[in-house]
Amino acid sequence: MLFALLLITIPYPPFPPIDPTNLKDPNAHPVHLAHQILTHPHLYDKLLPHLLTLQVKCGHGGHCYAYNFNFDLHGNPDWQTKAPWYSAMAQGMLLSVFTRANNKLLAEGAFQGLLTLTTTDAEGNLWLKEYPQDPYVLNGHIYATIGLYEYETKWSNTKLHIAALNTIYRTAPLFLSSRIYCLTHKVPSEIYHAIHLELLKYVGNHIFPHIKPQTTSAP
Repeated sequence: MLFALLLITIPYPPFPPIDPTNLKDPNAHPVHLAHQILTHPHLYDKLLPHLLTLQVKCGHGGHCYAYNFNFDLHGNPDWQTKAPWYSAMAQGMLLSVFTRANNKLLAEGAFQGLLTLTTTDAEGNLWLKEYPQDPYVLNGHIYATIGLYEYETKWSNTKLHIAALNTIYRTAPLFLSSRIYCLTHKVPSEIYHAIHLELLKYVGNHIFPHIKPQTTSAP
């Protein structure tokens, strides 16, 4: 469970504990639930009902997992995402959850949902969008890519993870050189700079050896 160990060791934003008996626990948002299961796999059966309360249909027979609260990106109400909203980071982490749990049905649903949360920038890079209004966020893109890689290499003939990995390879220097959280607002963050370094170390050690990245932009 290397990814689970990664989630424990990186300086990940702390979450309060989830009450498995309370399906309306306000702390039980999709990324928090995925994080809890990935770091504590024995909680899968207890926390799966929480996830299913957040599940909505999206894409071609897929499922997205909703954030049912408004979110001010960088604490700025001018950059607020209105509830309900959906995140490729959550979809990707849940791809890891469902793939590792051998739940192919839920994994395929999460994959189809993830396909609705992608965009391509002017240079042809494929982004997996952590936020609807700010698609160019590296940490969320990497988490989503890891889950996508795990799902596609186990169960799918699709190769979306290769395009997503190429985006990491080509754009990570922009984030590292300026120590920024996202390319849209370019707000610096030392915490997320540290997270970027740990995530890139993981990808470099465990995924890139099996994938030959492209150094030029996609056509």
